[in-house]
Amino acid sequence: MRRLLIFVFISTTVVIGEPAIGTAADEDANAGLVRRMIDAVNRRDLDALDAVVAPDVVRHSAATAGVTVRSLDDLKAFLRSDFATVPDSVIDVQHLIAQNDLVAVHAVYSGTQQGPMGPFPPTGKRVEGPFLSFLRIEDGKIAEMWVEWDNLSMLTQLGHVPPPGRTSDAVAKVVADFEAAWNGDPAAAADLVTDDIEYLEVPSGRRSESPEAVVSWIEETQAWAPDFTIRTVDVTVCGDDVTWEWVMEGTQTGEWPEIGATNRPFSVPGVSVIRVRDGRIASCRDYWDMQDLMTQLGLSGE
Repeated sequence: MRRLLIFVFISTTVVIGEPAIGTAADEDANAGLVRRMIDAVNRRDLDALDAVVAPDVVRHSAATAGVTVRSLDDLKAFLRSDFATVPDSVIDVQHLIAQNDLVAVHAVYSGTQQGPMGPFPPTGKRVEGPFLSFLRIEDGKIAEMWVEWDNLSMLTQLGHVPPPGRTSDAVAKVVADFEAAWNGDPAAAADLVTDDIEYLEVPSGRRSESPEAVVSWIEETQAWAPDFTIRTVDVTVCGDDVTWEWVMEGTQTGEWPEIGATNRPFSVPGVSVIRVRDGRIASCRDYWDMQDLMTQLGLSGE
Protein backbone atom coordinates (compact mmCIF):
# COMPACT_ATOMS: atom_id res chain seq x y z
CA MET A 1 0.00 0.00 0.00
CA ARG A 2 2.83 2.40 0.86
CA ARG A 3 4.49 1.73 -2.49
CA LEU A 4 1.22 2.38 -4.29
CA LEU A 5 0.80 5.77 -2.57
CA ILE A 6 4.34 6.74 -3.47
CA PHE A 7 3.70 5.79 -7.08
CA VAL A 8 0.49 7.79 -7.22
CA PHE A 9 2.20 10.85 -5.67
CA ILE A 10 5.10 10.75 -8.13
CA SER A 11 2.78 10.24 -11.08
CA THR A 12 0.57 13.17 -10.05
CA THR A 13 3.60 15.41 -9.61
CA VAL A 14 4.83 14.64 -13.08
CA VAL A 15 1.44 15.29 -14.69
CA ILE A 16 0.90 18.60 -12.88
CA GLY A 17 4.47 19.91 -13.08
CA GLU A 18 5.21 19.25 -16.75
CA PRO A 19 3.56 21.02 -19.71
CA ALA A 20 1.87 19.00 -22.39
CA ILE A 21 4.52 17.44 -24.61
CA GLY A 22 4.14 18.18 -28.31
CA THR A 23 5.68 16.28 -31.18
CA ALA A 24 8.46 17.68 -33.35
CA ALA A 25 5.87 18.21 -36.07
CA ASP A 26 3.69 20.23 -33.67
CA GLU A 27 6.62 22.39 -32.67
CA ASP A 28 7.59 23.00 -36.28
CA ALA A 29 3.99 24.00 -37.01
CA ASN A 30 4.01 26.40 -34.05
CA ALA A 31 7.27 27.96 -35.21
CA GLY A 32 5.83 28.38 -38.70
CA LEU A 33 2.73 29.99 -37.23
CA VAL A 34 4.80 32.67 -35.49
CA ARG A 35 6.88 33.30 -38.60
CA ARG A 36 3.67 33.78 -40.60
CA MET A 37 2.47 36.34 -38.06
CA ILE A 38 5.73 38.31 -38.20
CA ASP A 39 5.72 38.19 -42.00
CA ALA A 40 2.14 39.51 -42.07
CA VAL A 41 3.13 42.39 -39.76
CA ASN A 42 6.13 43.26 -41.93
CA ARG A 43 3.89 43.25 -45.03
CA ARG A 44 1.21 45.32 -43.24
CA ASP A 45 -1.29 42.57 -44.08
CA LEU A 46 -3.37 42.63 -40.92
CA ASP A 47 -6.14 40.53 -42.50
CA ALA A 48 -3.66 37.65 -42.67
CA LEU A 49 -3.51 37.65 -38.88
CA ASP A 50 -7.02 36.18 -38.74
CA ALA A 51 -5.59 32.79 -39.77
CA VAL A 52 -2.79 32.69 -37.19
CA VAL A 53 -3.94 34.69 -34.14
CA ALA A 54 -6.79 33.76 -31.81
CA PRO A 55 -9.76 36.19 -31.61
CA ASP A 56 -9.24 36.50 -27.85
CA VAL A 57 -5.45 36.81 -27.94
CA VAL A 58 -3.84 38.51 -24.92
CA ARG A 59 -0.61 40.52 -25.09
CA HIS A 60 1.55 41.29 -22.04
CA SER A 61 4.29 43.96 -22.09
CA ALA A 62 5.81 46.07 -19.33
CA ALA A 63 7.45 48.15 -22.08
CA THR A 64 4.00 49.35 -23.19
CA ALA A 65 2.23 49.31 -19.86
CA GLY A 66 -0.46 51.71 -21.06
CA VAL A 67 -1.50 49.50 -23.97
CA THR A 68 -4.20 46.88 -23.45
CA VAL A 69 -4.50 44.01 -25.91
CA ARG A 70 -7.14 41.41 -25.08
CA SER A 71 -8.43 40.60 -28.53
CA LEU A 72 -7.32 40.36 -32.14
CA ASP A 73 -9.03 43.68 -32.84
CA ASP A 74 -7.00 45.29 -30.02
CA LEU A 75 -3.82 43.84 -31.50
CA LYS A 76 -4.62 45.19 -34.96
CA ALA A 77 -5.38 48.64 -33.51
CA PHE A 78 -2.05 48.62 -31.67
CA LEU A 79 -0.19 47.63 -34.85
CA ARG A 80 -1.91 50.34 -36.91
CA SER A 81 -0.83 52.90 -34.32
CA ASP A 82 2.74 51.61 -34.52
CA PHE A 83 2.70 51.75 -38.34
CA ALA A 84 1.56 55.39 -38.18
CA THR A 85 4.43 56.22 -35.82
CA VAL A 86 7.12 54.21 -37.62
CA PRO A 87 5.88 53.65 -41.20
CA ASP A 88 9.00 51.76 -42.30
CA SER A 89 9.28 49.48 -39.26
CA VAL A 90 10.64 45.97 -39.83
CA ILE A 91 10.93 42.97 -37.51
CA ASP A 92 14.03 40.90 -38.27
CA VAL A 93 14.04 37.50 -36.54
CA GLN A 94 17.42 36.50 -35.11
CA HIS A 95 16.48 33.32 -33.25
CA LEU A 96 13.25 31.35 -32.98
CA ILE A 97 12.81 28.25 -30.82
CA ALA A 98 9.65 26.18 -30.35
CA GLN A 99 9.08 23.88 -27.39
CA ASN A 100 5.76 22.24 -26.65
CA ASP A 101 3.10 25.00 -26.94
CA LEU A 102 5.55 27.90 -26.54
CA VAL A 103 7.65 29.75 -29.14
CA ALA A 104 10.54 32.01 -28.07
CA VAL A 105 11.63 34.78 -30.42
CA HIS A 106 14.69 37.01 -30.35
CA ALA A 107 14.29 39.73 -33.01
CA VAL A 108 15.36 43.26 -33.92
CA TYR A 109 12.84 46.05 -34.50
CA SER A 110 14.01 48.93 -36.70
CA GLY A 111 12.51 51.97 -38.40
CA THR A 112 12.19 55.77 -38.46
CA GLN A 113 9.89 57.73 -36.15
CA GLN A 114 7.72 59.83 -38.48
CA GLY A 115 4.68 60.19 -36.21
CA PRO A 116 3.99 60.96 -32.52
CA MET A 117 4.76 58.27 -29.97
CA GLY A 118 2.48 58.91 -27.01
CA PRO A 119 3.76 62.17 -25.49
CA PHE A 120 6.87 62.17 -27.70
CA PRO A 121 6.77 64.17 -30.97
CA PRO A 122 8.22 62.75 -34.22
CA THR A 123 11.96 63.21 -34.57
CA GLY A 124 12.69 61.69 -37.98
CA LYS A 125 15.39 59.63 -36.29
CA ARG A 126 16.01 55.94 -36.87
CA VAL A 127 15.83 53.35 -34.12
CA GLU A 128 17.09 49.79 -33.97
CA GLY A 129 16.53 47.65 -30.92
CA PRO A 130 16.40 43.96 -29.99
CA PHE A 131 13.38 42.49 -28.23
CA LEU A 132 12.33 39.16 -26.77
CA SER A 133 8.94 37.53 -27.07
CA PHE A 134 7.25 34.34 -25.91
CA LEU A 135 4.10 33.19 -27.68
CA ARG A 136 1.72 30.47 -26.52
CA ILE A 137 -0.08 28.41 -29.13
CA GLU A 138 -3.51 26.97 -28.50
CA ASP A 139 -5.69 25.09 -31.01
CA GLY A 140 -3.46 26.07 -33.91
CA LYS A 141 -3.42 29.82 -33.21
CA ILE A 142 -1.41 32.31 -31.15
CA ALA A 143 -3.41 32.76 -27.95
CA GLU A 144 -1.04 34.70 -25.70
CA MET A 145 2.17 36.66 -26.05
CA TRP A 146 4.76 38.33 -23.84
CA VAL A 147 6.94 41.06 -25.43
CA GLU A 148 9.73 43.04 -23.76
CA TRP A 149 12.50 45.43 -24.86
CA ASP A 150 14.76 48.20 -23.55
CA ASN A 151 12.60 51.33 -23.64
CA LEU A 152 15.42 53.60 -22.46
CA SER A 153 17.66 52.55 -25.34
CA MET A 154 14.89 53.10 -27.88
CA LEU A 155 13.95 56.55 -26.54
CA THR A 156 17.62 57.54 -26.44
CA GLN A 157 18.12 56.61 -30.08
CA LEU A 158 15.06 58.65 -31.03
CA GLY A 159 16.39 61.69 -29.14
CA HIS A 160 13.69 61.78 -26.48
CA VAL A 161 16.11 61.26 -23.58
CA PRO A 162 19.79 62.17 -23.33
CA PRO A 163 22.22 59.36 -24.13
CA PRO A 164 24.43 57.85 -21.41
CA GLY A 165 27.40 60.09 -20.72
CA ARG A 166 25.54 63.21 -21.80
CA THR A 167 24.82 64.66 -18.40
CA SER A 168 22.65 67.54 -17.34
CA ASP A 169 25.88 69.39 -16.61
CA ALA A 170 26.83 69.22 -20.30
CA VAL A 171 23.50 70.74 -21.34
CA ALA A 172 23.70 73.37 -18.59
CA LYS A 173 27.18 74.34 -19.81
CA VAL A 174 25.70 75.42 -23.14
CA VAL A 175 23.48 77.84 -21.22
CA ALA A 176 26.42 79.05 -19.14
CA ASP A 177 28.41 79.74 -22.31
CA PHE A 178 25.42 81.59 -23.75
CA GLU A 179 25.26 83.73 -20.62
CA ALA A 180 28.96 84.52 -21.05
CA ALA A 181 28.32 85.63 -24.64
CA TRP A 182 25.63 88.06 -23.47
CA ASN A 183 27.99 89.37 -20.79
CA GLY A 184 31.08 89.65 -22.97
CA ASP A 185 31.67 88.45 -26.53
CA PRO A 186 28.49 88.52 -28.68
CA ALA A 187 30.25 86.74 -31.58
CA ALA A 188 30.65 83.65 -29.39
CA ALA A 189 26.88 83.18 -29.46
CA ALA A 190 27.00 82.21 -33.14
CA ASP A 191 28.63 78.90 -32.25
CA LEU A 192 26.16 78.21 -29.43
CA VAL A 193 22.93 78.27 -31.45
CA THR A 194 21.74 76.12 -34.34
CA ASP A 195 21.51 77.45 -37.90
CA ASP A 196 17.71 77.25 -37.62
CA ILE A 197 17.52 78.85 -34.17
CA GLU A 198 14.08 80.08 -33.11
CA TYR A 199 14.65 82.86 -30.59
CA LEU A 200 11.68 84.88 -29.34
CA GLU A 201 11.68 87.76 -26.87
CA VAL A 202 8.06 87.47 -25.74
CA PRO A 203 7.58 91.00 -24.25
CA SER A 204 8.71 92.77 -27.44
CA GLY A 205 7.78 90.10 -29.97
CA ARG A 206 11.24 90.28 -31.51
CA ARG A 207 12.44 87.14 -33.26
CA SER A 208 15.90 85.98 -34.28
CA GLU A 209 16.07 83.03 -36.67
CA SER A 210 19.77 82.78 -37.49
CA PRO A 211 23.06 82.86 -35.56
CA GLU A 212 23.85 86.25 -37.14
CA ALA A 213 20.55 87.69 -35.92
CA VAL A 214 21.24 86.50 -32.38
CA VAL A 215 24.69 88.10 -32.41
CA SER A 216 23.20 91.36 -33.71
CA TRP A 217 20.59 91.29 -30.94
CA ILE A 218 23.26 90.97 -28.23
CA GLU A 219 25.36 93.74 -29.81
CA GLU A 220 22.37 96.11 -29.89
CA THR A 221 21.60 95.39 -26.26
CA GLN A 222 25.18 96.09 -25.23
CA ALA A 223 25.07 99.34 -27.24
CA TRP A 224 22.16 100.84 -25.31
CA ALA A 225 23.42 99.46 -21.99
CA PRO A 226 27.23 99.07 -22.18
CA ASP A 227 27.36 97.64 -18.66
CA PHE A 228 24.60 95.11 -19.44
CA THR A 229 24.87 91.78 -17.63
CA ILE A 230 22.75 88.70 -17.14
CA ARG A 231 23.07 87.10 -13.72
CA THR A 232 21.91 83.51 -13.34
CA VAL A 233 19.56 82.76 -10.47
CA ASP A 234 18.81 79.12 -11.24
CA VAL A 235 19.09 76.57 -14.04
CA THR A 236 16.87 73.48 -14.27
CA VAL A 237 17.71 70.79 -16.85
CA CYS A 238 15.41 67.98 -17.95
CA GLY A 239 16.92 66.08 -20.86
CA ASP A 240 17.41 68.66 -23.60
CA ASP A 241 15.00 71.16 -22.05
CA VAL A 242 16.31 73.97 -19.85
CA THR A 243 14.57 76.55 -17.68
CA TRP A 244 17.00 79.40 -17.05
CA GLU A 245 16.04 81.95 -14.40
CA TRP A 246 18.05 85.16 -14.47
CA VAL A 247 18.19 88.89 -13.70
CA MET A 248 19.28 91.38 -16.39
CA GLU A 249 20.95 94.52 -15.09
CA GLY A 250 22.66 97.59 -16.44
CA THR A 251 22.34 101.31 -17.14
CA GLN A 252 20.66 102.70 -20.24
CA THR A 253 23.26 105.21 -21.38
CA GLY A 254 22.97 104.52 -25.10
CA GLU A 255 20.26 105.14 -27.68
CA TRP A 256 17.35 102.71 -27.72
CA PRO A 257 15.03 102.57 -30.77
CA GLU A 258 13.01 105.81 -30.66
CA ILE A 259 14.14 106.41 -27.06
CA GLY A 260 17.02 108.58 -25.99
CA ALA A 261 19.44 107.72 -23.22
CA THR A 262 17.84 107.88 -19.77
CA ASN A 263 21.04 107.20 -17.84
CA ARG A 264 18.99 105.16 -15.39
CA PRO A 265 19.89 101.76 -13.99
CA PHE A 266 17.58 98.77 -14.25
CA SER A 267 17.32 95.32 -12.73
CA VAL A 268 14.63 93.06 -14.21
CA PRO A 269 14.14 89.33 -13.48
CA GLY A 270 13.24 86.94 -16.27
CA VAL A 271 13.11 83.35 -17.43
CA SER A 272 14.29 81.67 -20.63
CA VAL A 273 12.82 78.38 -21.82
CA ILE A 274 15.47 76.66 -23.93
CA ARG A 275 15.67 73.52 -26.05
CA VAL A 276 19.18 72.16 -26.75
CA ARG A 277 19.83 70.00 -29.80
CA ASP A 278 23.14 68.29 -30.51
CA GLY A 279 24.95 70.55 -28.06
CA ARG A 280 23.54 73.85 -29.33
CA ILE A 281 20.51 76.00 -28.53
CA ALA A 282 17.74 75.25 -31.03
CA SER A 283 15.01 77.39 -29.50
CA CYS A 284 14.73 80.01 -26.78
CA ARG A 285 11.82 82.03 -25.43
CA ASP A 286 12.54 84.93 -23.08
CA TYR A 287 9.91 86.07 -20.57
CA TRP A 288 10.24 89.28 -18.52
CA ASP A 289 8.13 92.30 -17.52
CA MET A 290 8.39 95.12 -20.06
CA GLN A 291 6.34 97.42 -17.81
CA ASP A 292 8.82 96.90 -14.99
CA LEU A 293 11.72 97.92 -17.25
CA MET A 294 9.90 101.01 -18.57
CA THR A 295 9.07 102.11 -15.03
CA GLN A 296 12.69 101.79 -13.87
CA LEU A 297 13.87 103.82 -16.88
CA GLY A 298 11.34 106.55 -16.13
CA LEU A 299 9.47 105.92 -19.37
CA SER A 300 6.20 104.91 -17.74
CA GLY A 301 3.68 107.04 -15.94
CA GLU A 302 3.37 104.51 -13.14
